[in-house]
Amino acid sequence: MAESIASTISIATGEPATFDATGFATLTYEEVGSVASIGAYGDTHADITPPPDLKTGRQLHFTGATDGGEVPVQVHTEDFADAGQGAVRAANGARANYSFRVLDPDGNIDYFYGRVVSYRGLEKSATSYEGCEFTLRVNSGIVTDEA
Repeated sequence: MAESIASTISIATGEPATFDATGFATLTYEEVGSVASIGAYGDTHADITPPPDLKTGRQLHFTGATDGGEVPVQVHTEDFADAGQGAVRAANGARANYSFRVLDPDGNIDYFYGRVVSYRGLEKSATSYEGCEFTLRVNSGIVTDEA
């Protein structure tokens, strides 16, 4: 069982020329610094449920639209000198896809593309830290390059 400590996320402008590990690997990425957590990612499928089958009384389910969903990312130190965080701020709300690379400590790499939305600073209080958070809206499947 692998652990997540030492995982990183990086951002690159645009989509790959080909939707495979080679296409994603040719892009130039900036690692986002001080990441505290990367939310769950991967496709989910809508459920299509027609009326139950009259003969068997069985409710049937069919696979509907595929959705990459949203990936929350939290950063524990907002650093305006960090190139990766700067790229995320620049991408926030843009009407274009950006590519993302998640590198696991075991050497596996997941790639996907989507949009950055909802970049904001964390709550300011006596028990909080000066971090930020943003959301990735995933517009592609996940391409995994196994080590």
